[in-house]
Order: sequence, then C-alpha cells, then structure tokens
Amino acid sequence: MTQTPEDKVIFRTGEGDYDVSLFSTEGKLKYTIAQKAIRELRELTDQVVIRKEAITALHLALEHDECIVETKIKSIRARSELGHFVADDPSTPDINEAYEQTTED
Repeated sequence: MTQTPEDKVIFRTGEGDYDVSLFSTEGKLKYTIAQKAIRELRELTDQVVIRKEAITALHLALEHDECIVETKIKSIRARSELGHFVADDPSTPDINEAYEQTTED
C-alpha cells in the first residue's frame, strides 16, 4: 500500500523530519506513547485553565457579595508592654505580628 503525503506521520526534530513508519517497532511504540502523553497534557492544561477561571469567578463573587463592612477584620498596630510598635516576625510568614485584631470601630 502506498502512503500519500497526507497519511505520512512525521517526527520533527531540530535535525530534520523523520518518517515514523520507518521507525523500529520500539521506536513506533515510544512515538505513540509520547503523542498520547502530549494529548493528555493538553487536556490537563485545558482543565487547569477552566478551574482557574472558576476559582477567579468564585473569588470575585465572594468579594462582591461577602466583603462588606460587617465582615471586615479591624486591626491596629501591635504594641509591646513599653508601648513600642511590635515588628513582624519574618520566620512566621502566615502571621503578621505587627498588627492585632480589635473589636473597636
């Protein structure tokens, strides 16, 4: 059976183009596995984009609907027993020791 140029599977590299039909059985298998992995990676990339857009939409909805004056955390600068400002501790990135929450308005 003669292949037309449209049927020929080409493997492109920086060195040139190669006819996959002339690869060894192992080479054809590796090529097939690589093509499947590329398709799966594209699908995963699409899923990540969709999920990122969904998270962004949820974030914006929360900001719009729930971030109101009544839910805002009020904070003041933290002070030591001597009345000096307390610095933030860089070893605790999730906590800002320089500020304290307050119930005062």
